[in-house]
Amino acid sequence: MDIAKALAEFVDQVEFDQLPEDVKEKSKTCFMNSIGIGISGYELGPAGHAKHVAKEFDSKESGRRATLFMDGAKLSMPGAVAANTVLFHSRAQEDTLGGTHNGTMIVPVVLAVAENFPCTGKEILAATLAGYEVTAVLERKMAKLSTPKGFRPSAIYVTFGVAAAAAKLLKLSKEQIADAIRITASLVGGIQESFAAGTTEWFYQNGCAARNGLTAALLARDGVTGAESAFDGYKGFMNVFAGENDYELVREGIENLGKEYRIRNVTFKFNPCCAIAQTPFIVSCELADEKKIDHEQIESIHYHMNPFDSNYPGTKGKGPFVSDTQTTMSCAFNIANAIVNRTCTKKGQQVFDDERILNLVDRTTVVDDDHYPILCGKVVIKMKDGTVYEKEMMITEEYYQLSWEENAKLMIKVHDEVGLDPNKTKKLLDLVYTIETAENADALIEEMSRP
Repeated sequence: MDIAKALAEFVDQVEFDQLPEDVKEKSKTCFMNSIGIGISGYELGPAGHAKHVAKEFDSKESGRRATLFMDGAKLSMPGAVAANTVLFHSRAQEDTLGGTHNGTMIVPVVLAVAENFPCTGKEILAATLAGYEVTAVLERKMAKLSTPKGFRPSAIYVTFGVAAAAAKLLKLSKEQIADAIRITASLVGGIQESFAAGTTEWFYQNGCAARNGLTAALLARDGVTGAESAFDGYKGFMNVFAGENDYELVREGIENLGKEYRIRNVTFKFNPCCAIAQTPFIVSCELADEKKIDHEQIESIHYHMNPFDSNYPGTKGKGPFVSDTQTTMSCAFNIANAIVNRTCTKKGQQVFDDERILNLVDRTTVVDDDHYPILCGKVVIKMKDGTVYEKEMMITEEYYQLSWEENAKLMIKVHDEVGLDPNKTKKLLDLVYTIETAENADALIEEMSRP
């Protein structure tokens, strides 16, 4: 089975007007979340480093150029995509599908293409949807095999979604779309070690991956072909990353393209921390509120969670904390922060010496417990007087599948936190809400070009 050809058939055929209404709404919601959360990271370190490198080495005076968001500089399309993707990833509060963060990569790419090639708002949303669906087919089963090997899902799988979305907007033929996807198989990569080490490479992984996905589409546009065996060859993608060359890993996803729409399963983060740490923070905050827990009287904390999540690099980290990579990933830190502060902000994630939090981190243990599905867990707090408080959070993905309205409220809250003008927030919301009626993305890109 030619997997790239099957994916290309779907990408080529998908049209916004033919999508179910809830899928149209979810596509637009993902688009809005990516932009709204994305631009709020414009003053953070990773966004700054990516911007500086791109402006020095990717500036371009003529030809096809794309806008550097929250700055206004005009760069090469690949350079702008890389920097804008890092910007969108800098807050670590992006959307999530399985183990991937599609919006950070796909949305910057479709906007860069739309800035250079004629694209209506409907075409932009259709390409965005196509990118998410291609990612989902490949990630759904393979990530369970590739992630324990140390490969990071976003950098591995969303790159294909990027290539598909870009190829769709570039109006490539079905065979060219397939070639873009095949070429991508030779350009993906990304490991998880930076999470364990507490360093920041992971921010830039998505930027490089998005750039590679766009490059694959541009190469296909220029006539480059990819190996038909890119996925199922002996040294192809499936064997290398998943360790299995089995069509069953993608069969169900391919057969359901255009029927199931996995974008419906995209979840959103309430807080600027790892998706794995969202539930631990929320349930600990709720229990501390309900029982009016005094953090100074806590003897120990145990948090029970699924081993697939608990053993992801950084999840069991207990410091010493010197970077917000560590605090973003650490369940112990986020549980302690919930109990002490009852709120999670990006600035709070950058406070590494709060003795109240560090004292609780030392008393916290993350427990592997396969009784709990992914996203679920239980916090058990033992007080110094022997009292034990506990609270379970048994949820499904729906808990984090925020509506447009809920995402809009989240965007307003985040923009207020970072000091963005409320009028800018409102204008962005209006522009995205009506994007399917837009002839192009010019007004949206212009609004995103400056703080």
